[in-house]
Parts: sequence; C-alpha cells; structure tokens
Amino acid sequence: LPHTLYPPKTGQHSPRPTPPPMTRALTELFIIYDADGTVFGEVAYLLKKRFFGGRCAACEITHGKHAEKPVFTSFKNASLGAPIHNIHRDEMDPALWAAVRTAGGALPAVVARSVGAEGGEGRLEVVMGPAELEMCEGDVGRFRVDLVGACTGRGIMVEDNGCGIEISSSPVPMNREQSIEMR
Repeated sequence: LPHTLYPPKTGQHSPRPTPPPMTRALTELFIIYDADGTVFGEVAYLLKKRFFGGRCAACEITHGKHAEKPVFTSFKNASLGAPIHNIHRDEMDPALWAAVRTAGGALPAVVARSVGAEGGEGRLEVVMGPAELEMCEGDVGRFRVDLVGACTGRGIMVEDNGCGIEISSSPVPMNREQSIEMR
C-alpha cells in the first residue's frame, strides 16, 4: 500500500504531492450553461427555475436577476490571460460537445482550451463540472479561485491577477431565494 495511507512516524515529514508541470497555456475558456439560448429555451429555464426549483450553477455565478453581474463582467474582462465565452448548450460546437461527453456529459461546465509547445488548435477539457460550480454558491470570487486551482491542477497556466475580486465574506442567508437575490 502507498505510504500516504499511513500517518508519518514522529519526527518525519509527509511528502507533499508534486503539482503537474505547467506544460500548457490557457487560450480560451467556455462557461457552458445548462439551458438553451433560444427565446423558448430562456422561457423554459425561467419557468423551470420559478416553479420547479430548476437551477444552473453557472447562471448563478455569471448573472443576477436580470443581467450579467458587474463583478463577473470585470472578471471576464480581466480574463485570466484568455478570452472567456458564456454559451448555452445549444450553441456548443462538436469539439466542445466531445470534451463534455468525455467528462461524463454533465452541464453546466467550464471547458478550457489549452495549447502546449507543439501549438495547434489546442486541447479542450472540462475543468469544472456541476458539482464544482455548485460549490461556488454563485460567488464570482470563489469561482475565480476554484477555476484557477482547477486549471493549475491540470497543468494549465493561467494569468491570475486577482482582478480585484474577493470571495464574499457575507454570511450565508437562511434560504436559497435570499441567497440568490443577494448576489
């Protein structure tokens, strides 16, 4: 069994995992909503959300009640050194669909395009899925931190200047509706 399953003996230090080498540069990010971008798709999402508790964690991160959150727009404009695209599932091209299917097909998701020294079109991979996006609880600052960690954990270099966005330190409200309205 690997030695990491057992605590180190007194006086010994446990080895720290070595992060993967940064071999690829982030060239593009896609935040993919679990909704369609058509008028019908938008109305269907709103009805599902209002009457059946349907949610899209990516939508909660990027949008407030009526429009894109100003703090998300600032983050997107700072862009971690690469363009960020918000797209709906019906706007995905075949290459994005293939990347999402490879990771199990669940939406919403964040897909990174990265390129190594070899160049070319780049590699597409899901760096955050529904569970990781849910953990952000709609907070753009937490999303930024988790996204940078997810990319660097996969050996993808990102330019994280912080963009002046901090993780919200406000207490979590008593119910979900209050939480969504506060963001």
